[in-house]
Amino acid sequence: MKKWKPAPVQVLIALNAMLLFFVLLEDHLSIPSWLQVAGRLHPLILHFPIVLIVAYTIGLWLRPAFFTHQLLLLSAFAAVITALAGVLLSAEGSYEGSAIQWHKWLGTLTALLLMLLYLGRDSAIIGNARQKWLAILPLAAVITAGHFGGDVTHGAGYVLAPLRSAIPTPPLEDALIYRDVVFPVF
Repeated sequence: MKKWKPAPVQVLIALNAMLLFFVLLEDHLSIPSWLQVAGRLHPLILHFPIVLIVAYTIGLWLRPAFFTHQLLLLSAFAAVITALAGVLLSAEGSYEGSAIQWHKWLGTLTALLLMLLYLGRDSAIIGNARQKWLAILPLAAVITAGHFGGDVTHGAGYVLAPLRSAIPTPPLEDALIYRDVVFPVF
């Protein structure tokens, strides 16, 4: 007889199922005001899973024995809770455009990939060597989702804007201290 998954894993699976349900049926959702408060926490909590995903992926490559499956499970929980909050926030209807759709779907993909990576961590198919490479997928998804999130909150091209509008620096002998050195810092 097959053994049941531990309670935290069952909760993780249920949260991911709820996330998929919310994302697929978002046009038919009516979010009560008390739940909108949870959605508005999305900007506050979104940095936590990013740090965990980066730490897990880098740690898996540098010291695989040290970075345990508990960090992966924590990353999966943080990602799905953040994605659920984001879906609740987007359901308020104040966001439009393709950037919010990309952000939402990449956040959902990140949560699902982390769950699948956790569920398959001990399988013969994945193994330790492949797990290192597969850990890059949710990392890439969360980085791309963050790019689109920056576009949603700060405007299109926000993340890469400094690279596009680099101000030419005058030669040192022609530079004015305040205008060319101090002001650009501010």
